[in-house]
Amino acid sequence: MASEIPARMIFSCDEEAFLIFDAQTTRALLRSGEAEPWLELRCGPGNAMEARPLRVVGQEQTKVSVQCDDDSVVHLDLGEGEIFKEAGGVTYRYRGDLSQGNDGLGYIRLR
Repeated sequence: MASEIPARMIFSCDEEAFLIFDAQTTRALLRSGEAEPWLELRCGPGNAMEARPLRVVGQEQTKVSVQCDDDSVVHLDLGEGEIFKEAGGVTYRYRGDLSQGNDGLGYIRLR
């Protein structure tokens, strides 16, 4: 993940990961077939994306909310580097930051 948050973002949800691309640089790179994501969060147990991402359901400045196929919503705060998840009426916080989103650190329940 690059340090500077893209001014315009392109999102991609697939079975294996949630990807964010920098819209400014991606257009030219797509033509050459070499587009690299600004952020990749892979699906897996304990990862920030434990379930398959389905769609972006909200975006406000540097905050992005992603609905997953297990009915949870993952909230990414790109500015602060924090990850939260809402599932079954409960809010959870990821034990790491965005750069550790694929490390399987898991979530802790918030009160």
